Amino acid sequence: MKKMKILFATFVAIMSGSVFAATITPKTPTQDKDKCYLIGSAAELYGFADIVNTNVDTTLNFCGKLTTDIIVNANVLTTTENKANVSDDGIYTGDTSRLVTWTPIGTSEHRFAGTIEGQGFSISGLYFNNDTTGVIGLVSYTRNNGQPSIISDLTIKDTYLRGSGDVAGFAGFLFGSLTLSNDHFSGVLNGGSSIAGFVAFSTNAIELKIEKSTSSGKIRGRDHIGGFVGGGYATLEIENSNSDCILYGENNIGGLVGHAYGPTTTVTKSFFVGSVTATSDWAGGLFGYGGDSLTIMDSYAEANITCGEMQAGGLIGQTYGKTYIINSHYKGKIDGKEFTGGLVGDINDSLWIENSYADFGEMGVLGHERNGGLVGYMRGDYLNVKGSYAKGNLFGSVGVGGILGAGSEMTIIEDSYYEGSIKAAEDGYGTGGLVGLTYGKVFIKRSYANAEIQGRYNVGGFIGFVNNGATIENSYHIGNVHGVKIVGGYVGTADNVLNLTNSYIDGSVSADSGIVYITVSNERNVTLQIDDAYYLKDVVSEEIAGIETFAEGVTAEDFASGMQAIKMHGYRSSDGLVDGLIWGQDLSCENPDKYPVFDLIIVFPINGELNDGSVKGGLPAGYRYGKTLSLPTPTREHYSFLGWYTDEHFAEGTEITEISGKKTGPVNVYAKWLANQYRIDVVVNDTTMGSVVGAGIYDYGSEITLKVIAKTGYQLSDWADDANASAERKITVTEAMTFTANFEAIPASSSSSSENVVKQSSSSAKVASSSSKKSVKDAIVASAQLPQFSVTVANRLIQVDGIVTGSRVSLLDMQGRVLSESVASASSFSINAPRAGTCLLRVNGVTKVVRIK
Repeated sequence: MKKMKILFATFVAIMSGSVFAATITPKTPTQDKDKCYLIGSAAELYGFADIVNTNVDTTLNFCGKLTTDIIVNANVLTTTENKANVSDDGIYTGDTSRLVTWTPIGTSEHRFAGTIEGQGFSISGLYFNNDTTGVIGLVSYTRNNGQPSIISDLTIKDTYLRGSGDVAGFAGFLFGSLTLSNDHFSGVLNGGSSIAGFVAFSTNAIELKIEKSTSSGKIRGRDHIGGFVGGGYATLEIENSNSDCILYGENNIGGLVGHAYGPTTTVTKSFFVGSVTATSDWAGGLFGYGGDSLTIMDSYAEANITCGEMQAGGLIGQTYGKTYIINSHYKGKIDGKEFTGGLVGDINDSLWIENSYADFGEMGVLGHERNGGLVGYMRGDYLNVKGSYAKGNLFGSVGVGGILGAGSEMTIIEDSYYEGSIKAAEDGYGTGGLVGLTYGKVFIKRSYANAEIQGRYNVGGFIGFVNNGATIENSYHIGNVHGVKIVGGYVGTADNVLNLTNSYIDGSVSADSGIVYITVSNERNVTLQIDDAYYLKDVVSEEIAGIETFAEGVTAEDFASGMQAIKMHGYRSSDGLVDGLIWGQDLSCENPDKYPVFDLIIVFPINGELNDGSVKGGLPAGYRYGKTLSLPTPTREHYSFLGWYTDEHFAEGTEITEISGKKTGPVNVYAKWLANQYRIDVVVNDTTMGSVVGAGIYDYGSEITLKVIAKTGYQLSDWADDANASAERKITVTEAMTFTANFEAIPASSSSSSENVVKQSSSSAKVASSSSKKSVKDAIVASAQLPQFSVTVANRLIQVDGIVTGSRVSLLDMQGRVLSESVASASSFSINAPRAGTCLLRVNGVTKVVRIK
């Protein structure tokens, strides 16, 4: 397909019949040593355009180089008060009399070839507003000089361009190849056909390359509307670039490209964010219409797409050549009428989708006919979907499927899935969890649908209608399947051969009338080849007129317990071509699998009670069926591990060291511990004075009592490690420990009763710590006379009450040395002790023992 263009000889600097009031007088820029024009002002930019536009040498390559930011017009899109100068439908509503109209570089006769180097600078405020004139951009036309022209490191911003067609931020119409590198456009573009952020249209341009570039703003037109490219014939390559635009038109609207019909088109590591609206046909997140050979890799679109009629896709509206989508995705809502898909709306040739997905959420994919989670309508020879998925709700009528809505030839779906709900209208037919309807062959391998499906006629958990045979192996469907009639749990209607191998459906299958068929509802000359196909028999309704299964019923408990997963995991076909090793089920996690899935392994839970112990890295949450698991050795401080037991009371015969690979179901294990034992020793300073009982060997954590037994005439002076500890000392055993008890002779004047000893804070006898032994001969004998006064000790302050004024008060150490001496000035008197320890307080010959902290 080629597009005819009228080539204008000159640009008209007139709009609506009146001459613009604002003008810029072109100025010829100077050249550097390489003959490159140095552009440092708006006048020099116009001067450079004038040089190109008047050149008569059609073989000459030009070079322009920006040396600063250039403002042609200020505040083009908004006023100084930040009010919009452009209406929502792209019409300029601001004051045009102040604006200078841009004269593009190049004309139909004098086309541009060469380089424009932005050097990181910007051109701001390009303005053109004439809907009778076309081919508008920074450059109007490029010519083919045998090598690509280059525009690099340039930003065009705050720009408004409106023309009859071929309007773009950088280039209007390509006759020669062009490379755009690290370029950026933001503004508003409006016109008829071929409107785009970078290049409007190309014909026989050989090559168009866009890299490391961005486009943003509002772009409107009739058809061929794109964030980067409107349309045309060229080898197109877009790399590491992105578009953030609001795009609106009738036909061929794409987030990156409106219509690319060159020999090859490649998009890598690029994306579109915004909205695409086509009032008629062909709307896509990246492409409205694709070309002969289209590859999209590591790219995505996150947008809302609206299409009034046909061919709407998350990445491509329609493509008619071989198409590859790899590691790419779409997120957003798609609202179409016919041929609507999460990635591709309509494909005329072969399509490969690998490691890609569409996520269209609750709002989903809307349409009437041929709507699919990944592909709406495949009318080409071959569709191969591998390692990909679709998520969201699907709505439609004829041909609605979780992966493919409708197809005509061979469809292969491997390692892929759909999750969501599918609802077909009352007049619909051909509704399936993976494929709606197809007149070709279908192969479904290692794939699943987790979907609630509601249709009318030809409704199936995997396929609604297939005309030329289908194979479903190692696959499953979760969810309920309901229709008016012709409803099958696996397939609604099938012709030729239906081969079901090691697969299952888990959900109810029901119809408003007729027989419910667990496998295929309408056997139109179909040959059933069933090898281990299963269904959930718990939910089969007894109210239905009849039930035909052709498969084996399985209980919900079989699914939930892992028993069905074991059965399917162990499957081997008689020819050895199909095995069930992909099947697994993880029952050990917080949210265990409720049915067999593609986990490759079956894991049963281990419920472990470590009893205050720990395992480095944690105790395994589960064990793998078919593989013996050795239980780890836990640790617990101060305890020895005695083994794992399956009985919480450690009954004999329940000890285990491993879980056998033949074991199934949950396993409970309990760690048994034995407390470590520690020796508690006691040393006394003089065994002739007393002893201590309670020493020995005890379990860790035991509570024991060390009891002092003093001989007549002696008492506990202190414990070496704690002067405040009592004679009966409670100990918690945490390690091997040695305690030392110091005894002393009871002073002669002291009574053995507690009233004769002044206590600091406890009724227990406590003395200051002493590391030396004290003998009877070293002690000072206290007076036997009953004291006529009272003594209170608070820290080192000694308060004496009930003495005669003028009494001599003396404080002595245990050897009889005077520490302090004074005369009482009243009946209540206080003195300060110079140090802590056991002392003697003597008042008029009466002595009391006091202990001071």
